[in-house]
Amino acid sequence: MARKASGGGGRASRSLEVYLTILVAAAVSLLNLFDVVDAELVATATLGILALIALDLLQNSQQVQRVGDALRELNAHAGSRSGPRERLIGPTDGTGRPVLDRATDIRLIGVTLNRTIRSNLAELEQRLAAGALVRVAILDPDGAAVREAARRNGVPEDAAVFEHRLRPTIDALRYLATCARPPGRLEVRLLSFVPAFGMTLVDPDSADSSGTVDIYSHHPTGRELVLHLRPGQDPDLHRHFRAEFDRIWHSGRPAPVGPGRIPPSGPAPPGQQAGRSDRCAGPGKGKAEAPPVRQPAESVTGG
Repeated sequence: MARKASGGGGRASRSLEVYLTILVAAAVSLLNLFDVVDAELVATATLGILALIALDLLQNSQQVQRVGDALRELNAHAGSRSGPRERLIGPTDGTGRPVLDRATDIRLIGVTLNRTIRSNLAELEQRLAAGALVRVAILDPDGAAVREAARRNGVPEDAAVFEHRLRPTIDALRYLATCARPPGRLEVRLLSFVPAFGMTLVDPDSADSSGTVDIYSHHPTGRELVLHLRPGQDPDLHRHFRAEFDRIWHSGRPAPVGPGRIPPSGPAPPGQQAGRSDRCAGPGKGKAEAPPVRQPAESVTGG
């Protein structure tokens, strides 16, 4: 209120100055018109009025400059930080995903994670070989959640599609289990329910943490809405979904990892033996050869 009152008083003062200048100018003009005063006095008064006008114009120019500076600063600030929707809602084409190449703590939740594991297999391999912790939660392939996932996607008669999509994920996890070097490890939980979203969370305890949340569509060909998680942009949102991960993780059934220990979806990839595979990425090695995972004949939402 005080600032408003001060601003109002300033405007009133400026208006009074303008009115007085007009009044003095009119008075001088009348005095000069009727020769009431000599010309020298009129010239002096005129110069004084012109000085007042010049001062007023200078003040106006300074105000305009300050307004321009404020607008440029606001524009620069807006350019450096996108609006609320752009900061939270990302593209659905796979761009803008968290970078895994230096991650030490990677957490993944999804229905099958078929697409996520397949597209990040090399990075997960390298991080496990470098000692990272990777936690993965997917549907239990032997539980009722697979049928529920099909029903929620509008294809209740095609539960086998989700079973097929889980097979290459499990093959890849069995393979990745051989790539970890202490203190790195792969932990897997099997869910008896369908999560409402998929999540990738990288280094959640770090100030540079990043993540994405895929809000699943209830349509086989629907595109998921993607939310970006960064503690510096929206700490409450980041904190909420980090807690959601913990709740989902603790409600899952631990699945001991390693060849033959995760529920098998078929024979292990050729050359994969108990212990660490020679094909895994590691220091001084080139890009590892990916395991021959089988691809499902059909792709649906929920990976």
